[in-house]
Amino acid sequence: MIHRLINTPLSKKNFNHEVSNIKRIVALNNICIDVDKIISRKLKRKALDHTSTFSTAPSPRMKWIRLPFFGNVSYKLSHILRNVGFRTAFYILSNFSFLARYKDSLPVSQKNGIYRIECGECDGVYIGQTGRNIDERFREHSHAVKNILPHKSAFAKHVIDSDHDGRN
Repeated sequence: MIHRLINTPLSKKNFNHEVSNIKRIVALNNICIDVDKIISRKLKRKALDHTSTFSTAPSPRMKWIRLPFFGNVSYKLSHILRNVGFRTAFYILSNFSFLARYKDSLPVSQKNGIYRIECGECDGVYIGQTGRNIDERFREHSHAVKNILPHKSAFAKHVIDSDHDGRN
């Protein structure tokens, strides 16, 4: 409450009224502090900041301005702007998304992951997951359908058992 009292612009009458309210609250709550001593100490500190406690106009606040960062030039500009009442915050012009352009992107068929095969003749769907590339796994399913591979996949088993074409 004392901090608010010191930092709120008040007339002398209102200031004294607030001090008496604080003292009454302190007494009602049995708090053993010297309100006048605390206020005096805070006013001395505030006087060092060259601001008046009893002024009716609020103290001027510095406004913020956002600028792109260009190294030492930005620091010099910030210093100039501070002298005319502006504080500066910097941002960088580029972010890390520009690095994504240089990344080698693989086609989806060359990646690993979850895939889906639909039967061309019915509503049958096979969903699988592989740690190898998806093209290679599709070839294995195709070879299993054509009996080139000795082991059968669930998709190949469906195609063979249902006497479907196997093209998806």
